[in-house]
Amino acid sequence: MDTAQVWSFKVKGKDGVANWYNCSRNITQFSCSIWDLCYSPDGSQLIVASGNLVWVYRADNGSLIKNLKGHKDTVYCVAYAHDSSIFASGSSDKYVIIWKSSTLEGLLKYVHNESIQCLEFNPVTVLLASTGSTDFGFWTMDQKSVVKTKILARPTCCSWKSDGQLLAIGLYNGVISIRNKETEEVVKIERTDNHNLIVHFKNDHGEILAVVDWNQKLSFYQLCGRQTGKDYILGYDPCNITWFGNKYESLAICGSNKMCQLYNNEGVRLACINKQQSWIWCCCTRNGYNQIIQLSEKILIYESSSDDMKDMHYRICAKLLQQIHCHYLLIITNHLIICQNNCLSCINFKGIKEREWIVDSPVNCIRVIGGLPNKEGLLLGLKDGQVVQIILDNTFPIYLTKVMNEVYSVDISRNRDKLAIVDSNKTMSVYSLEKQESLFQEPNVFSISWSTTNNELLAYTGNDLLFIKNGQFPSHRQYNKGQILNFTGSIIYCLHENIINHIEISLSPAVYHYLGTGQLNEAYQLACFGLTDQDWKVIGRMALNKLNLKVAKCAYIQLEDILMLTFIQQLEERSKRGEWNNKELINNSSNISMILGDISAYLGNFNEAVMYYTKANSNSNKINHKIIDMYTDLRRFNEAHEMIKSNNNDDINEHKLLLSKNADWAKSTNEHRTAAKMYIDADISRRLDKSDHEYLERCARSLTRLGEYAFAADCYAKYGDIENQLNLYIESYNWEEAFSLVEKHHDYTRKVYLPYANWLAENDKFEEAQTAFIKAGLQNEAISVLEQLATCAAKESRFDDAGFYYWKLSVLCLNMLNNETITKTGYQELLDRYDSFQRKADVYYVYNNIHHFLHEPFASHMSETYFNMARYLIHILQFGDIPEVSKAAVLYTLAKHGRALGAYKLTKQIYDRLQTLHLPSKMRDEVDLSSITLNSGPMIDSEEISTMCYRCSATNPLLNSLGNRCINCKEPFLYSFINLEQLPIVEFIPEDNLSYEEVKNYLQKEPSSYRNSKDEDINNVELNNDFSQTLKISHKQENGLLDQDPFMAKLLNSDLISESYSPVQLDIATLKAMSFNEVIIVNNPPLKPRYYKSVLPDVSITQCTATKQNLLPIITCMITPQLKDTFMLGINEVTLGNEENKLGFCHHKHTMLSDSEISSCINEHINYGLSLAKSPEYEEIIIKNMCKHHAADKHKLGNICLHTH
Repeated sequence: MDTAQVWSFKVKGKDGVANWYNCSRNITQFSCSIWDLCYSPDGSQLIVASGNLVWVYRADNGSLIKNLKGHKDTVYCVAYAHDSSIFASGSSDKYVIIWKSSTLEGLLKYVHNESIQCLEFNPVTVLLASTGSTDFGFWTMDQKSVVKTKILARPTCCSWKSDGQLLAIGLYNGVISIRNKETEEVVKIERTDNHNLIVHFKNDHGEILAVVDWNQKLSFYQLCGRQTGKDYILGYDPCNITWFGNKYESLAICGSNKMCQLYNNEGVRLACINKQQSWIWCCCTRNGYNQIIQLSEKILIYESSSDDMKDMHYRICAKLLQQIHCHYLLIITNHLIICQNNCLSCINFKGIKEREWIVDSPVNCIRVIGGLPNKEGLLLGLKDGQVVQIILDNTFPIYLTKVMNEVYSVDISRNRDKLAIVDSNKTMSVYSLEKQESLFQEPNVFSISWSTTNNELLAYTGNDLLFIKNGQFPSHRQYNKGQILNFTGSIIYCLHENIINHIEISLSPAVYHYLGTGQLNEAYQLACFGLTDQDWKVIGRMALNKLNLKVAKCAYIQLEDILMLTFIQQLEERSKRGEWNNKELINNSSNISMILGDISAYLGNFNEAVMYYTKANSNSNKINHKIIDMYTDLRRFNEAHEMIKSNNNDDINEHKLLLSKNADWAKSTNEHRTAAKMYIDADISRRLDKSDHEYLERCARSLTRLGEYAFAADCYAKYGDIENQLNLYIESYNWEEAFSLVEKHHDYTRKVYLPYANWLAENDKFEEAQTAFIKAGLQNEAISVLEQLATCAAKESRFDDAGFYYWKLSVLCLNMLNNETITKTGYQELLDRYDSFQRKADVYYVYNNIHHFLHEPFASHMSETYFNMARYLIHILQFGDIPEVSKAAVLYTLAKHGRALGAYKLTKQIYDRLQTLHLPSKMRDEVDLSSITLNSGPMIDSEEISTMCYRCSATNPLLNSLGNRCINCKEPFLYSFINLEQLPIVEFIPEDNLSYEEVKNYLQKEPSSYRNSKDEDINNVELNNDFSQTLKISHKQENGLLDQDPFMAKLLNSDLISESYSPVQLDIATLKAMSFNEVIIVNNPPLKPRYYKSVLPDVSITQCTATKQNLLPIITCMITPQLKDTFMLGINEVTLGNEENKLGFCHHKHTMLSDSEISSCINEHINYGLSLAKSPEYEEIIIKNMCKHHAADKHKLGNICLHTH
């Protein structure tokens, strides 16, 4: 076996000389030994431990990348992780440093009790085993510290099993300790008569452990501790051992004999890999790179056992029993080529040397370029840059060319006229041997190969890419790893990791390069090596357009297109008849234009065909019948008519003939009405008069039977049969025509909208169907459709949609109450259904937020809002359940947010109720835990969340047995449907004899004054004299304050403790004294209007224009320090609108506020709470929320805020 040194480098010390390391600190000049080294898993870097530095080299050329500083003493060991992300170094300074491979910077370090002896990364995970003189430990990325395990003797080496489950540690006392990842010892192998052990697991998923020691022995052990085979005597002290080869079938051992030697797995010495001037401390293999072991005792020559090229069975045909030393060994037809440095020898299969060649420089590469038997040719690339050709029967080498650098690869084209060379700079140069000039160059090329079937195709690889170059055209590429061995047809053979891959490439880009320049014959020759049908179709079409019938015929033979082959045969016959010749082809005569027109028509390019036919007929004023016949065959009669008109031809017979053909085609396709029209236009039939009802009706029935509803409807329309016309539109689902006809004839509205509603329902368009039922006057069907939609929405947990549908049902019931023909019983039933639908709409709308809170990761409201919602639902649900609404979910939400708000007593009651219900396991555990922890807190409710009645000022319990009404005066509570907070309003009723219009008129008048100047003088008396000024306040002042607000006087005088609820009744004088801006009227005819008075005039309340019930506070009313979050909710959802600008379950869209309204809102806000508004943080929140939804930009809103300040 011969080995060649690729590169070497001496790590120099301070004196510039690489000598044995001297431990003495007194010596000022000393050099460093190399204690350890390792390759990166991809083989690109070599890590070296020398001195107190870690050296990083390029593995391919030995150039230094960087030396890493971090250790304070000698670095003894290095190791690389299997994923190439990190590597580690250990030193006698007791530290292990983890380095990041991408940046070559230190990542972290940890310390042992003594100096570091060895390191080894797990081959499966990023787990580092490190050993000190007295302990060892495991380090991973996810742990902060390393736990050390004590060991009895000093470790000398360690090695992981290939699956990463076990670690073998060799100790100085001759013991091998095999441990798992938990540092537990699972196997112990004792070799007491040996010391300084070095162990290494075999890396082929086996369980063989190779062991060497300083008793100069090599041994092999199984994982169970049993030795396999005998001890093999080495004859020197080994320093390092590593498994070698792709299948790990051999061992490399280095040591005191100053050599690195190769052994097989039976301990037999094979060869010497390298020899040095001193002890060799370490050796390692480079992954991904192959080493070849050649035994020089004999050469076996094999031949195929059959004539089948695909048969991979071979037999020995010759055997040479002689020692041959060579760098390259090649076989040709009858000879072997042996290359040793600059000498080539040719020997036959009997071992007789027939010829020898000596060249000027060592040979870097050889390529067999073929030839006759015993006359084969060889291309040699020399180290001095020469390219030499050798013919087997010629004694003298032929020098072809020379480049500046070493030649790494060379190949010659099929016709021996072009030469491709790759030099040591990885630059590919292509030369013309005839002109002796360079054609082009490409950088970063590793291997090349000319096509053996096409003289212009060249394949080359570089940077894991495969390039195909076609002559002087740009190259195209595809991803591929490996070195090109051969290029034949569309097949490329590549060598990658000792495997020859068969790669089939696409030649389409090269073919299209030829097609782009009109080189059809070259494109066809290249296409014969394999193209898709689409590529063959392109070649055939282009060949036809160029009248290259030979190539076109071959292309369509590949496609097996009988129709096109028949057409090409016709063209060949026309060519033989002399319809065109090469001269006409060059001049592009009228005959050629006619032929090209026929070809374009066959290929489907009808516009091009018209152009060619027109060009061929350019010298004649007659109609081009070729074009007319083509349009007629294509049934494009309109274009045929246009062609006749464009020729200024008024031949009536020509028009009639074309119309007759058009009518025949319409008749054949069962378009009888169109055919009849064509025949009429061609004077073949007569027209029907509008008065011929019988014939028109017969035509309409026939057309209806044939499915021509539009034409049939036209027949009915001629004599005014509206009912049959509508029947046709309904039968054909032509609803737009039916609706347009109904707009003119309202008597048929029900006839159209009833089937239209049924059709919508059949097509799952239920909302449109409900509207159609209403238009058809079928209110009950409309209610049934909406009830089904609402029920399905609730079952599918779409509670927002369910609330919307129930609200629409309530509106529908309310509209039905306006029917004057309804009976008293029916009226009451509709009223009950209206109340039920309204209740469900409210519940589903509010419960939708509870459902989202429990099933979504983020809450969209504040705790106060969820608390109010849950209380609202509990008070409603205590009078009856609502389908699909979970009481447990509502109670759970109430308890969770009640506890957060300080309602501990309420929360305890709710948890007690929840424990009596059947809950999900997760909720059950949380309820049980919260119930226990709640017992340690106070059992009272916070006063801040108590509910006060604005009529009687009574404080109501958080859980009210009467529901959402006052427990004292029975006043119903009304809530804002944004945050479910109680609104400061009180209901009143006018006197019985007052109508809605009268009440509204009284309220809209200016409020009358109950006080005058006279009263003021009587009540407040100012006494003046020379010595003092005295102001006397009358005892009637309190009554005067009540006189100022007569509504409050009525409210205080009303019956507040009666068992039944009755609103405050106001007379005309009180109505006149009230401000209309403080009164809210809910008017839903035919129900009686309801009137509400705001008891807090500073709080502005608005009303939803759709429901007339959802009362919402304007944002300026909520500005208090306690309600800061409520204010922000108001900005988002009331003032600026939500995402779709919709409000509540009615989905009613509200317009945005204008800039002036925003400025007004901010003004009110500042006036109400100046200190809060002047907070920069709060002002920024206001501007952000307004910018989020309003068209004005942030600067504009900021100016508004500053102006209001």
